[in-house]
Amino acid sequence: MNKWVITIIKFVLFLGLGIFIAYISIHNLTPEQTAEIIQSFRNANYTWVLISIAVGILSHVMRTLRWQLLLETVGETPSFRNTMIAVMIGYFANMAFPRLGEVTRCGILHNSDRIPVNKSLGTVITERIIDLVTFLILLGVVFVTQFDVLNSFFSEKIFPQFDQKFGLGA
Repeated sequence: MNKWVITIIKFVLFLGLGIFIAYISIHNLTPEQTAEIIQSFRNANYTWVLISIAVGILSHVMRTLRWQLLLETVGETPSFRNTMIAVMIGYFANMAFPRLGEVTRCGILHNSDRIPVNKSLGTVITERIIDLVTFLILLGVVFVTQFDVLNSFFSEKIFPQFDQKFGLGA
């Protein structure tokens, strides 16, 4: 079959799936709920919406550039476009099945740029390790700088619940 025909079929199929999911989400709304949603759209501050969209796009671009840098260390140079598409499809796949996106984006780059999956998967694992180390460092900084806040929160909210449920009081 012609490549364009397959592309059109995929587009129509996924567009139809999106419309179906949107329909399922809103078909049982009451008129009051519909009016509330419409009013929320009218009252929204779209400046913040645009800022959040810009920050979101920037984060995806930065992740793409970071992955390209990691791929360069293993001797591969995919195009920015293909890498960005792979990252975005990976996000979409993660919505269906968590952690599927990491493998999916490696497969996408294999199909588009002939990058071996084992090389790209190694860079994804490295990227996840870097993310974990960064998270742990930030968690440690928050713990050290906000110890008093955390201590009072646990003393007021968490420990009394444990004591009430399990009778672990001192």
